[in-house]
This record gives sequence, structure tokens and C-alpha cells, in this order.
Amino acid sequence: MLKRLFKNGYFLIGFFFIIGLCTISLLHTFVWDNQIAQTQIRYEEGRAVEGSPIAPRVDIPLGTNVQGFHMTHLISVGAKYTIGFAVLIAFIRLLTSMVFGILYGAYFFKFRKYVTWIVDVFNYVPVTLLALFILTPFLVEIPTGFDYTFWERVWIEVIILALIAVPPTSILIGNEMGRIYNHEFIDGAKIIGGSRLHILWKHVRPHIQPQLWIIFMQQLVQTMLVLAHLGFFKVFFGGTNMSFDPFFRDPPQSISYEWSGLIGDGMRHLTVSPWIVLVPIIFFALTILAMNFMLEGIKTVTENWRVDHKPVKSETGDVNEVSEEKQFTPLKKQGAVQRRELRLEDKE
Repeated sequence: MLKRLFKNGYFLIGFFFIIGLCTISLLHTFVWDNQIAQTQIRYEEGRAVEGSPIAPRVDIPLGTNVQGFHMTHLISVGAKYTIGFAVLIAFIRLLTSMVFGILYGAYFFKFRKYVTWIVDVFNYVPVTLLALFILTPFLVEIPTGFDYTFWERVWIEVIILALIAVPPTSILIGNEMGRIYNHEFIDGAKIIGGSRLHILWKHVRPHIQPQLWIIFMQQLVQTMLVLAHLGFFKVFFGGTNMSFDPFFRDPPQSISYEWSGLIGDGMRHLTVSPWIVLVPIIFFALTILAMNFMLEGIKTVTENWRVDHKPVKSETGDVNEVSEEKQFTPLKKQGAVQRRELRLEDKE
């Protein structure tokens, strides 16, 4: 299947865009040590002409924020956190949902009506609201400071964002498995004595595998959207740095420069310096578009998906093999011509 994916144009466009962003971000970390250029005042011919935030220019392609930090470098540093942790969250969602989905589809599918009633509750509550209520006490700084370290807050956020989507995703995978279990070839495998584990691995897995790719990409796009929504509510990835100065209070700031944090941090400048918030929004939109390209490519490939079985070697061996001499025997070798000549001689 991977060979077919890398021959699909939609998948290749999305894949190389995301891989390119991640590569640049990692190079920024390991080669340039996450250094972010800062230009607070722009000079022309030795004379100050503009202060930060500076609008996009030839020498500063995406402009600067209020502190003068170049948006190009901020986007580069935050890309690995945004895309990397979104992939990790989607992977944990899929892996955990597969465990519950297999149990549900293989053993409890006959109770699907009651299970669906219970899980449908999660479909009516937006994931963003659930994440907002649960994560705010962990991620937003209080006057006494954070109760957890940066990486503790990151892993708490990763686990919670992964688990809140597990129930509906498990039901999705379980229903797909239940549909496969109702096929006639599964009944045939049971009749000849196949165990549940054998049927699951040999007969169900090849059919559920393409669907898992699609579910993973859907969860990846959904995770990106939830992170963007949380940034709008000032709940940034890794924690929100709050200012409690009674006279000169600074706005909430992101610690990791993750894109949703840049969006939430720059919303107050939307009318005066729109590029500060539009730049991360554009990169967010382009990344989600690239993921949708990959999803479309996977759907195109899996539509024509067929399960390939290894050719079974025939056990009949040489039973049907007949030598060329036995397949055709010339008449001369059987003596027919000789017998005809003898009869003519008798008549004379």
C-alpha cells in the first residue's frame, strides 16, 4: 500500500509540505539552537524609520511581532511542537481506540445498540469545550506560579487530548470490524476451525488496515483544530505565561512558540498589525490543507484496495505433467505407414 501512496499526487503534495516544515524546524533547533532574530528598530541611511512591530518586507519576509522577533523564526521554532505533538496525540488516540475497538467489534458487537447510546453523549459535547475545562487548571499560570514543570504540563495535555477522543473513535473502529465479521468468508474460516486470534490477524486485519490510515489522518486534522481553538481561548500548548503586575500587566504569552499560542497571543493586534496573527493562521491552514491532501490520497488508494494473498503452491506436483513424447506420437513411430504398404503388396 505504501508504494501506491507514494505514487499518488495528492498524498505526495501533502507529505512533502509537512516533512519540509518539520525538517526546517529541526534544523533550526539542532543547527541554530532555536535562535530567533530580533529587530526592534529599522534604520535607513543611519536614521531610524520604523519600530516594531515591523510589517513584512524583503529583508524581513513575514515581519516581526511587538517585541521585534521575526515571525519567520517563530513559525520555524513552533512547527515541530505543533505538527509533532499533533501526530503523537493522533497516534495515541488510534492505538488506544484500536484496543477498545477490537474488544467491542470481536466480542461485544451484539450489544452495539446499547454501547452506541452511551458513546453518543460524547458526540454532542464539543471536544474543544471538554479540553478547555479539563486543561485550564493545568496550563494557565496562577499568581503562585505553575504547579507542574513544562514537560509535565506537555504530557498531561497530550494524554488528555488523546483520551477525550477515544470513545467515539473506538466505536468507529469497532463498527467497521463488526461489519467485516458479518462477511461470509469469516463464517467459512470459523467452520474450518480458525480461532478468534487467527481470524482477526489473517482475515480481519487486511480489511481494517486501510480504514485505520483514514481514521489516523482524520484524528490528526481534528487535533490541529482543537489546538487552534484552545489558542483562541488563551490556553496555549505547554502553558500560558500570565502577568500579575497590577500596573503594567502584560497579555498572556506562549512559552513554546507553538502556532496556536502565536494565534492567541497575536489576536489583540489583528486590527493594527494583522500579519502578527495572520501568519500563524495561514501556516495552520496550509498544514491542515496538506493533511487533507494526504487524506484524499489515502482514500483514493484504498478505494481500489484489494487484499493480496500469497500464491499457494500446488501440492499435486508432477501428477498432471505429461512428457512431450507422450502428448504427441508421430504416426510413423506407430507403424501405420508400414502396415498400409504391406496390404498393397498382398493385392498385387
